[in-house]
Amino acid sequence: MSRCWGALVALVGLAYPANAALIKPTAGFKNDIRAVGSLMNATDGRKLLLSTAAHNSSAGAWPAPGSGEPAGIIHFLFLVTGALPHAGIWKMFFAEAPRNSWRAYVHCKDPDACARSGLPLELPEIRRVATVPSWYCHDLVSPMSQLLSVALSESPANGQGGKVEKFVFVSDSTLPVKPFSEVHKALTATDDSDMCIFPQDQWGTANVDGKYIRLVKHHQWVVLNRQHSELFVKNWKPVDARGVWSVPLKGGTWEGKERNLSPQHFNRAPYSNWCTDEWAFFATIFGAFEPDQWGQKTYTGLGMVSQQSPTGSQVQGRCRTFTYWANDGADFTALGAAIHADPTSKMSCYPKCGQHPAGFDALGDQSLTSLRHSSFLFARKMSPSLWMPNYYGLVLSK
Repeated sequence: MSRCWGALVALVGLAYPANAALIKPTAGFKNDIRAVGSLMNATDGRKLLLSTAAHNSSAGAWPAPGSGEPAGIIHFLFLVTGALPHAGIWKMFFAEAPRNSWRAYVHCKDPDACARSGLPLELPEIRRVATVPSWYCHDLVSPMSQLLSVALSESPANGQGGKVEKFVFVSDSTLPVKPFSEVHKALTATDDSDMCIFPQDQWGTANVDGKYIRLVKHHQWVVLNRQHSELFVKNWKPVDARGVWSVPLKGGTWEGKERNLSPQHFNRAPYSNWCTDEWAFFATIFGAFEPDQWGQKTYTGLGMVSQQSPTGSQVQGRCRTFTYWANDGADFTALGAAIHADPTSKMSCYPKCGQHPAGFDALGDQSLTSLRHSSFLFARKMSPSLWMPNYYGLVLSK
């Protein structure tokens, strides 16, 4: 036991940057490690310790240009309340990665709880950003903007040399469903942002200056390139007490006469919630959607968005995180059905969820294999006590 504990504690020696906020470690960390152990079988537990040791021995600084640096860097941006319940699993995921190929940041709504959680011991490379005010549904976007702002300012690539940078938002209930090498390869294959867009019957609708426009609804957990990240940070202003934030009118009809609307200008279906985080990223970066004569529009760095069937009647875009709401697209339908059919798995709702997506309390081998071979890179919402004993061997093992 002492050797195992030593291998884990050795991670504390990895340095924080001078301007990073530190999370005070506590004695509760040992209990966190034991909890992680309960999620996996003995073989997976040994792989955790071996991968930890390998990670310690290979850790290093960002390499100089021309010295074989990775094709791109992934910034993982964790949005948590007071802990990262599956930090030990993320540790396994990152342990396989060259340290100069990724960075991680966390925004804690309750920084004192984060301090008590032992997170810096399990993921010592993580940087905690200063906490900004946030409220569920009303404004979770401002802490996401805070994460982006810090990650952009601290990036060793700094947008230079044509290096691909991706900024990936991750919730405290999210887990990877591919090894790091596959996630990195997929995200750095292009310089486009990834947004998972809800069916158009959930979008907002307005008529402004005689023009029909839409407010596009998307999943919260977007992946942004550097250009879109910089644009978002520059333009985002926190939601005010009335629930007002800015929806730009730009390009097309409003070329040269840009102005802002509020989301209250748009009519939205009763079943389409008003949570800012599911509207603000597309709107802040691209503005209101003004369809062409074919009911679509193409955006630089994102691709085509359409309100016309069949594309507009289901989930569209590039969806990196599996979040099950309903059978809104082929990939979501197939994976949701596979997990629901697995007698050793447990999901909270199927085939249609209400105001909250499905949660997962158990994932058997059939479900883990389906996740591993799906088009998704991540999945949520995973219970803090999630049971999945063969996760490492079926998901993270190359």
